[in-house]
Amino acid sequence: MGVGALGGLFALTVVLGGTIFIDGGDGGAVKQIRLSAEAGGLRRSSEDPAASVAYPFITEAVRRGGMPLRRQTAAVYMSEERDILFVGGTGEIADPEAFLDRAKPNTVLAAGHVGRDVCGTFAVLSAVHAYCAWATSGSYGFVASNVPAESTADLAQLVSRMRTDLEG
Repeated sequence: MGVGALGGLFALTVVLGGTIFIDGGDGGAVKQIRLSAEAGGLRRSSEDPAASVAYPFITEAVRRGGMPLRRQTAAVYMSEERDILFVGGTGEIADPEAFLDRAKPNTVLAAGHVGRDVCGTFAVLSAVHAYCAWATSGSYGFVASNVPAESTADLAQLVSRMRTDLEG
């Protein structure tokens, strides 16, 4: 069996216009992460997510969790009070809780479970930034502050609202 045929046995991933889809081939529902114009009450910025302060730390967390970076999408969402990086994607996650336990920024200071999500803080030079993440058997998402913020309480509520708007 050729490499192409083997690849066809696994998930087909397509990223188009800020939407990432995965079809596990089992006839089940297709999970998707859709970058919308607004999420959680914040508006999507035209800022390049890769240029944001939190991006290298959060993409490292995704890598540590074991998800291929090619299956992710990212955007910056803003309001007058907030500057938030979203990184999310789809794929088979055998144990979502274990994924979240592994998927921490390399400069994590503290992290803990908040319901089914994980929230914590990480260092960016001498500043402290907050992040929260969710994972299911077919998708994941990280929300991180691009500005110093030591409290995760607001972010824990925001991740739930953003997930509702971004995960389909």
